[in-house]
Amino acid sequence: MGRADVDINGITPRIDIDILGGSSDHIILDAKEEKLKVGDIVEFDVNYSALLSAMTSPFVKKVFKE
Repeated sequence: MGRADVDINGITPRIDIDILGGSSDHIILDAKEEKLKVGDIVEFDVNYSALLSAMTSPFVKKVFKE
């Protein structure tokens, strides 16, 4: 996921990490003290702009829950 998929200014990580920036297809994170490894899922809260861009991107997997 990157700038082509979501407005990275509109996402907030749910854990204590920092968003350093991003390219068209990557977001660069500083995991600080978190023990993240390749393949881990990082959840974000999103504002309207980020939600709109993510929902219209064909490259973002969507999971609908009831």
